[in-house]
Amino acid sequence: SRDWSFGELPRHVETQRSGVALRAYPALVDEQTGVALRLVDTRAKASRMTRDGLRRLFTFDVLRELRYKADHFPAISKLRLSFAPLGDGAELRDQLVLLMADRAFLFDGYKIADREAFITRQRAGVQRLDDAQREVQRVIGPVLEGAHYARLSLDQCRLPESHYAAKDVRIQLDNLLGPRFLLEAPWDRLASYPRYFTAIQRRLEKLSRGDEARDVQAFKEIAPHWNRFAKQARALRDQGGYDPELILYRWMIEEFRVSLFAQELGTADKVSRERLDRQWEKVSTVATTDA
Repeated sequence: SRDWSFGELPRHVETQRSGVALRAYPALVDEQTGVALRLVDTRAKASRMTRDGLRRLFTFDVLRELRYKADHFPAISKLRLSFAPLGDGAELRDQLVLLMADRAFLFDGYKIADREAFITRQRAGVQRLDDAQREVQRVIGPVLEGAHYARLSLDQCRLPESHYAAKDVRIQLDNLLGPRFLLEAPWDRLASYPRYFTAIQRRLEKLSRGDEARDVQAFKEIAPHWNRFAKQARALRDQGGYDPELILYRWMIEEFRVSLFAQELGTADKVSRERLDRQWEKVSTVATTDA
């Protein structure tokens, strides 16, 4: 569907499977050329998927305008060049379109569960398109530029490919810069990306000056947290699960990296080994259950 052509989205529905009563959660799924309704097993997953579906649904009435805005970003050629390792110009445009839609229509957590609420927000969001474009422009330039220079710093550093720090930074960049990272990273975290990239550059600069002993110590602190996150994330992905507590843990690790490798940059949240351990306890208890 390319319009809200269905009824109200209930919080949950009761289903039967092999004679057993089960609770399922309706989700609005982004299928690129339209949206579809699906039942999923947790409320958290349904909420995440529905946001993506709503974002896509809001674009259809204003798609031409959003594409025009995306194609006329300041220095769009430079942005495309910085984005090239991840995708072509069409992919960048699609992500910019959806990101502007997100900032225009879904910026404040407004509850949308029926056609009336959808239309109300649609009318209001259209008035925010110019503001959304400016918000995205302010963030995207520094993000893609920071990504470019972080990659360049890694490529130019004298560390062998097999060096623990080179491997660690490459894994960090690969996870920060997935093919759809502009849409998958929460907005507030996306705005922090330039700081993450600067921290990477600072770390590599310190290593190039021979400050390896301190880096080794910091790496020993971060590695156990990242390794258990990565293991849990893989297991959850294999199950088709979703855990917002694990996502929060992941971003806490990113802030912890800044505090260890470039403390002078500051962190968005208070973070420490103890806070990470307390957050991990939440992950362990809710990873495969409903929130």
